Amino acid sequence: MRLPLTKAGEGREVERRARRARAGHRGAVSEAELHRAVADFLRAVIDPAQVEWTTFPAGGGGKVRGAMLKAMGLLAGWPDIQIQPRNRCLCLIELKAEGKYPTPEQRALHERLKALGCLVAVCRSVDEVEGVLSAWEIPRKGRIAAWIP
Repeated sequence: MRLPLTKAGEGREVERRARRARAGHRGAVSEAELHRAVADFLRAVIDPAQVEWTTFPAGGGGKVRGAMLKAMGLLAGWPDIQIQPRNRCLCLIELKAEGKYPTPEQRALHERLKALGCLVAVCRSVDEVEGVLSAWEIPRKGRIAAWIP
């Protein structure tokens, strides 16, 4: 499925990021690239009439930014993506670049969230996010068979 162009060249950039973030990509994909590709993917497939989602990638930025976010109430370890299907539990996805793993704070919070009934997953590619959406039966506009260059 080719994504619709909303600005000059934007569709091609979305597809490029998605291709790089697919599971089989040979080069290293940064976590920031993965965040952008997953956000593009979710914009394309999530039906806002049935599901709301947002992202807040809080990682990086150093100690000053971390202290500011903590002072504003952000919990250390909070997952990057929040998905709220209608009349269902909160679904959370932590994005990690290939070879990176959740911190001890993230793992501990993920376990507490699961104990509260939330669904939590760690994903390293758009393919893994798509698999999690399927496993969790998140309503979508449709399936994307492949990102076409």
